[in-house]
Amino acid sequence: MLTEAELKVLSLMAEGYNNKSIAQLLCLSPKTIEHHISNIFSKVFETSKGQDKRVSAVLWYLKNEK
Repeated sequence: MLTEAELKVLSLMAEGYNNKSIAQLLCLSPKTIEHHISNIFSKVFETSKGQDKRVSAVLWYLKNEK
């Protein structure tokens, strides 16, 4: 479902890193990180009303982490 790059970005999100820090850690541009996160949001979950997308994605990751 998620690419290896998207899973890596999501794992770093779950660890509490912000987009800029993720970009620096992975040696990617902030725009690339934003693109990965957008893909994660569209692939992973349906947003509940009032629930933050980033929180929803991280919760999904933590529930499905292998």
